[in-house]
Amino acid sequence: MNETGNVLIKTSQDPSRHLPDHLSKFFSEAVASLCMITRAISTATNPDTGRSFSIYDHSALEQMLTKHPQFLWLTQEVTEFEVKHDEDFIRKSGSVLLGGEHNAGIHHKMNAIYASMHATACLARKRGSVNAECERLGHLTLCCENLVGVPFITMILTHISHEHCISIPQKRQKKWWDLTRKTIEYKKDTYLFNSEYRGAE
Repeated sequence: MNETGNVLIKTSQDPSRHLPDHLSKFFSEAVASLCMITRAISTATNPDTGRSFSIYDHSALEQMLTKHPQFLWLTQEVTEFEVKHDEDFIRKSGSVLLGGEHNAGIHHKMNAIYASMHATACLARKRGSVNAECERLGHLTLCCENLVGVPFITMILTHISHEHCISIPQKRQKKWWDLTRKTIEYKKDTYLFNSEYRGAE
């Protein structure tokens, strides 16, 4: 994954070798689309609030992907986690998204992602614009796969409620003997990316 946790590349090829040119073009086009989406959202004004959209605004992200000509919605998965500590949610959601429940690097990036979403949720609450601005908060992950020479790219939009974005870090302050649990609904929408480079020589 890259430093922001937005791009994930999976390959069955020897990692010391460069990807073939047509795969590099395919992946680069998808990364450029991701950059354009986040830039368009961050520089647009939310008509309901008069302020710039947050790049974690689920509604804006969903609308952008739905109307993008290169993304086709495939599935939505809904998972409910029972957690008693913030680390439980970070570890379990990282496993659902990336298949790396016990990977320290993934855990570190997921922790940073939720910290940013928490800050966004707190700002919206402070402004008093929770319902209009970010009822749900989301994060985009571009998954570029090269398995046995076959390229496959999906954009994954994961999202949770504003309430849960606020409450997750609060569990960090819990005493070890506090066994209370909270159910957090976690949604993952997957979109297929189509490219002019697919199948190119």
